[in-house]
Amino acid sequence: PNPGSPGGSPLLTPLPSVWTEVSVDRLSEPEQLDILIDEVFAEMLEAEADEKHTRALMHALAGAVVSGPLGVLTRGDTWRGESVEGLRTEWPFSLNHDVDELGLQEQAWSVTGSQVTALVNEVRFLVTGIADLVLATRTESGGAALRAVDLKTTEAAGLMQDGEPASDSLLAIPSDENEYSIAEQHILSEYRMQLAIYTLVLSRQEEARRAAGLPYREVLPPGILIAATGRLVTMTPEQISQALVDLDSLLARIAQVSVESRTDVEQFPRKTDPDDAACKQCPYFLGHIRICGPEGTPLGA
Repeated sequence: PNPGSPGGSPLLTPLPSVWTEVSVDRLSEPEQLDILIDEVFAEMLEAEADEKHTRALMHALAGAVVSGPLGVLTRGDTWRGESVEGLRTEWPFSLNHDVDELGLQEQAWSVTGSQVTALVNEVRFLVTGIADLVLATRTESGGAALRAVDLKTTEAAGLMQDGEPASDSLLAIPSDENEYSIAEQHILSEYRMQLAIYTLVLSRQEEARRAAGLPYREVLPPGILIAATGRLVTMTPEQISQALVDLDSLLARIAQVSVESRTDVEQFPRKTDPDDAACKQCPYFLGHIRICGPEGTPLGA
């Protein structure tokens, strides 16, 4: 559901109409939910799946989400001082990210030794994808904000099991709703690079608006909606700052590996005997006419 702007009040900063169009809640009413599930099953349910069991699980997940923070926000109410001005599900994004000052070399083997074929000081990454949800909110201080949210169904099957969940399970909810369990902290850590990419894209977008003198929104730390419990687990400012630094380091390492994988510095054994098996493997082997000098040293060009 999308509640639209709170009370129909003017937006703090403009949003595309697709973000603010009011949509009804199809998760709270069992009959509406079954119609929605039927639509999903018709498109995506695998033939070997247990439809009855899956439907029951979908009802349990919907109930958890509706009763959690996202349900509060999409009803137009306030959660931790925030209220929804608009939202976008399945938000498509594209990111160009340059990693520079690499100082790398591409090399190739030659009969006279390794040769530098290229100097690589910058690598550009193109990342495209779809984020599950982006919330446009009004904060407690009256500011405009954006927050990326990713949905995870980890341990969802546990909802259909009897007994108390283990203490290290996502299903074990802390007594203080403002605290995160060890399992919740782990899932944030596991997906922090994914959340960092979403945050980087949103930050670039809002920085561009600011530079152009347009109204912009603060980008809040991203979060994960844990469908099994309906809890919205968000990173701290310190966590997302470190994740962005680590993302840059990771991309620099990927760039380095990419360049190294295109570097061929294999040293073929230098032999003087044209009948030697190793010598015959050399791409420069010309039978009894050799281009290697005494002791396998290369002849001058």
